[in-house]
Amino acid sequence: MRIAAVSLCLIALVAGCAAPAASEGDGVNAPPPFPGSVAATSWRTAEDPPEGFGVGGARYDSPMATLEALMTFGVQSEGGLPSGVRPTGDVLDAGAATARAWIQLTGTADDSVAGQEILLYMVKDGRGWFIDRLAFRDHCRRGVDPAGDQCV
Repeated sequence: MRIAAVSLCLIALVAGCAAPAASEGDGVNAPPPFPGSVAATSWRTAEDPPEGFGVGGARYDSPMATLEALMTFGVQSEGGLPSGVRPTGDVLDAGAATARAWIQLTGTADDSVAGQEILLYMVKDGRGWFIDRLAFRDHCRRGVDPAGDQCV
């Protein structure tokens, strides 16, 4: 089941980036096609998960509970959602000790960015589920720069 509620503040929380991450999976809960997008930037990996959701943070009973907590945190962060942004998310795949989930933010007011996509990598330890790492990319309305890093 898709859930809706996250903030662009989520991306601000993961401002540090590194090399591109692995691509999306082909799970049955894969994200839908991105509306208004003709291209996407390279995947970038955040240096750390949002505060309180990583290895030293809280634990959750399931991958879906972890996703819901992160999305709720994003909505409750200062500023909330910008007008018109439509968030969705779901668990992409889950095993006994690892899982992946996605979040899409569509309907941004930016004339070059159609929205953002976030891929969460979760791990389960003796205390429960947490976010191990995450990757993100922008979906572009007109195209991507030659380096593949920004919408044009």
